[in-house]
Amino acid sequence: MKTLNTCVVALTVSLAANAVAAQAREPLCRNVETRRISAHASTAQNLGESVLSRPILGGARGDARFVLVWREWRAEREGGPVARVARIGEDLRRVGATATLSVSGRAGEVAPLAIAALPEKTLVFASVGSALFVIAMDASGAQSAAREVVALPDAPEGQPRNRIVWATAAERPDGVVVLAGALDGSVRAYRFDRNGEKTSEATWTQRVGGAMRLLPTGEGGAIAALLHRPLPGVGPSGEEPAVQMLVTLDERLVPVGPPDRTGFAQFPFSAVTRGASVEVAQWVERRGVAIGRLPVSARRVALDNPRLWFAQPSFAGSARYAAGLSASDGVSYALVIGDHAGEAVESHLAWIPPSGEPMLRRNVVPVFGAVLGAPAMLPAADGFVAVVAHNDEAGFALDAYHVRCELVRRE
Repeated sequence: MKTLNTCVVALTVSLAANAVAAQAREPLCRNVETRRISAHASTAQNLGESVLSRPILGGARGDARFVLVWREWRAEREGGPVARVARIGEDLRRVGATATLSVSGRAGEVAPLAIAALPEKTLVFASVGSALFVIAMDASGAQSAAREVVALPDAPEGQPRNRIVWATAAERPDGVVVLAGALDGSVRAYRFDRNGEKTSEATWTQRVGGAMRLLPTGEGGAIAALLHRPLPGVGPSGEEPAVQMLVTLDERLVPVGPPDRTGFAQFPFSAVTRGASVEVAQWVERRGVAIGRLPVSARRVALDNPRLWFAQPSFAGSARYAAGLSASDGVSYALVIGDHAGEAVESHLAWIPPSGEPMLRRNVVPVFGAVLGAPAMLPAADGFVAVVAHNDEAGFALDAYHVRCELVRRE
């Protein structure tokens, strides 16, 4: 199957204008509140690192509802790069002090890579040097001592030191599943029980050439992930082309067969649970958003060709970071932040009702400056909250934007 950037005409094309015409009412989405969660006088340099967030499940204390984890790069004279964690409430106010993630007795930067919510604690998976650690936090924000998940062996002399470069986690009914990838292409898989204890591990015999992301397949669904597999050549904006490959895992957390092409390409995407399916939304440069729903059963995740919905007029800049959220009212949100030469220029939203026909909205999150990675998206009673790490004229900032979406009747 050809990818979106090489064969858009092969997809079923639908215009966003058609969706609007078919509706008696349409969503009005606007930012109603912006609150600064954290800031620092110096700018950060960690481009590409996401803000991590999960809800607090273990009896929230002090009105805290969500955990936020992010990393700030700082000059050595300012203490060097630091991983930070905060709890916030429904009013977007920080609850308690902002804390620092640390791994005692180990030199090196703590790089948070993945996060998962358990009934009594939140697990943060972070790399330090060539090792992967897990740090547990209870509902009050107290951190446990970091525990080593894996320490990679030293590389042969003359070769680059092997290290963990990506990790992805997904909650399951019996706990958490984690995949971790190393610089040499090796992959390790782990299970953690509902108490946060490691119960199994496996090392794949296959080597992979890109990062993976576990899909939110829901309770009882098969375990699956998307593999970002680079391709030779150059993309439309000078980027490296790639395809997203679907990898299904068995109970041992190893692939059940070779990966399958999904029809999604190298562009930023989000994935959320929609009933018995996973909804993947990928922002295709300036053209719009491609949406595909992957039906999920207990044994497999099926493939479904994505449909491309054009933006009218086309978006500005290049799609850089994406995030998604599935709301309790059956609506899902897919957010994208685009930039031009490293400066954020636009943020766009796909408001996706149960019918699957999205309505595209321009600049609903008023970001500016240089965005440092994919935002976190949190549910709100009347829309969503986007938490964005970016540099502005005052230095580094972590801001929360409350976007309210309401259906209004067209005049």
